[in-house]
Amino acid sequence: MSKVSDDYHDYVFKDGKLLGQFDDMYRHSREVPWHQDKTANQVFVDLDIAILKHFLPELGIRSICDLGCGLGYVAARLYAELSPLVAGLDVTGIDVSSEAAARARLLHPQLSFHGIDILRDDISPWQGRFDLLYVKDVLWYVALDAGQFFDRARELLKPGGAIYMLQSVPDRPSFVGSDIFPTTFSIAEFLSKDFESIYVSSTYEINSNRVVGNYEKDKYLRFLGRKASH
Repeated sequence: MSKVSDDYHDYVFKDGKLLGQFDDMYRHSREVPWHQDKTANQVFVDLDIAILKHFLPELGIRSICDLGCGLGYVAARLYAELSPLVAGLDVTGIDVSSEAAARARLLHPQLSFHGIDILRDDISPWQGRFDLLYVKDVLWYVALDAGQFFDRARELLKPGGAIYMLQSVPDRPSFVGSDIFPTTFSIAEFLSKDFESIYVSSTYEINSNRVVGNYEKDKYLRFLGRKASH
């Protein structure tokens, strides 16, 4: 009988291909995948929240969907930071992994979390429900179906709703999806077809715990755009 891996990486990508075995990953990983409990409080999420606070009046946000929410740590932070500014704010998490959603409900009982694969499951209960989609580092798991993924994501938004996307692009020549989205600019151009851009930035950010010497880790795209009317 083969040993079940407790390294979460083994369930995501292997030999240059996406495995996407996220339920098994959450069941067997010896640590929190991608250290979500820690990264939710790092500077790149600080910046996301600062940007969203700035645009709150313009966007009229009353409901947020953290799409690809994982264990819900960022969703919980969005609620904690933004609910004092928005009376009755609703924050909902949706993740392809039912296992992650179940754990998120236990970790953050003040919020609602759902295991839904928006590419394959019925999303009619969620259509037209949200003012904002928050999408953090999801692209490489859906890159091969990006057109369909974002078409379905748009259906979750109310008319005039918006998407906020934070996406890192690894500083290496090849990775799953690099042939489709080689740069942050190519991602922004793709999103601009269906979302009217409000704020776009591309920056290097260094996590001092993972950087050796002067190596710059990832380049990050931040894209905020309103759902186009077409």
